[in-house]
Amino acid sequence: MVVDDTPQAETLRSDTYPVGILVWRKHVDDIYGGLDHYPEAAAVRSILFACTRWLSDHASQPPDEEQRVRIESIKSELEAWLSERGEPYLG
Repeated sequence: MVVDDTPQAETLRSDTYPVGILVWRKHVDDIYGGLDHYPEAAAVRSILFACTRWLSDHASQPPDEEQRVRIESIKSELEAWLSERGEPYLG
């Protein structure tokens, strides 16, 4: 996978990744009744990648502490979801 590490791409990730992650997680709750009922491992891996990448990009100075805590919580949930199902995540 080729990752764009330009300043423009980092700014885009900084602004859009948290919104996408949080909206997706709410969607899972609203539509599926929670992560336990969500069937798509590929989508979970994609969102987990977004969480990991955003946290990595903001390791030294997160723009919003509350947002960082929420993303870390979602990341942990997704890792547990994959682990419980024996699904690999190669990050």
